[in-house]
Amino acid sequence: MTIKIHNALCTGCKSCEVVCSASHVGQFNPERSRIRVVNKATEGESRIAVCRLCPNPACVKACTYEACTKDETANVIRVDYEACVGCYACVEACPFHAIFIDPVEHVPLICDHCGGDPTCVKFCYQKAIHSETDVSRPPE
Repeated sequence: MTIKIHNALCTGCKSCEVVCSASHVGQFNPERSRIRVVNKATEGESRIAVCRLCPNPACVKACTYEACTKDETANVIRVDYEACVGCYACVEACPFHAIFIDPVEHVPLICDHCGGDPTCVKFCYQKAIHSETDVSRPPE
């Protein structure tokens, strides 16, 4: 499953952030989310930042501790928190600014597609976030 983003439909409500943190850490805390919405209020637009699963991920290359790996089967980037030393090279390397630092655990947060059933897709009422298989999604 791949998450698709249609930024033009994003209203900036940040529901995706809230449900992401709730499903991963049991808290309604957008700061602990693996997806972020960047609102540009003066321009009237919002942009969704989430892992785009690059074919040759810069975050994986940047991690000299082999804590970041690409799981080809699940099609996600995995972080081995036992191997992670908190250097945040992966965060800096991401060209899409889609890796975040958990303010509580101090570890990198990367979208894991909720194990193949992304919660953010279910709660994006404008369909700005949808799955590649979602037949109700808006035209691109």
